[in-house]
Amino acid sequence: MLVESTDHGRMVFLQAAAVHAQVVERYFVAPVPSDGYGLLISSLGEIENALRGT
Repeated sequence: MLVESTDHGRMVFLQAAAVHAQVVERYFVAPVPSDGYGLLISSLGEIENALRGT
């Protein structure tokens, strides 16, 4: 079965993605000092590995 999103569906997705990006920036990136970004990225990688079971 082939499905395609509608124009409205794409618009809603893009709006949701923009809100998601704002939330991530506000609560996960902005509070971290610039010298802590490496640790943040490393920690997120560890979480990803755990979720993937690797």
